[in-house]
Amino acid sequence: MARALALRAQWRLLPHPPVLALCLPVAAYRFRLTCVEDAFDGPQATESLALIYAWTGEFDEAFRLLDHLLVIPNFNLTVPILKLDPSWDPLRSDSRFQALIEKHSAKI
Repeated sequence: MARALALRAQWRLLPHPPVLALCLPVAAYRFRLTCVEDAFDGPQATESLALIYAWTGEFDEAFRLLDHLLVIPNFNLTVPILKLDPSWDPLRSDSRFQALIEKHSAKI
């Protein structure tokens, strides 16, 4: 979790959205490799990849990963965190966000 928080802090320091748009696809590719290979840190990397997709407007991929993260044993991302963390604000206006919350809230 510490790595994901440090990475988020670094992204927030980037000066311009165009620079961010150029950096995120490379980061997404690197995280995709980590998500597949690492059972311990994989959920953290997958969450970071979902954030990248959310921030770059790739909502379909972000929701696919979030749905997976809320099913697997995972201490980093839970429904309450997803509801309260401002990092997920780009997804909140999409109707699939509320559907995802409702789908996984019943499991709490």
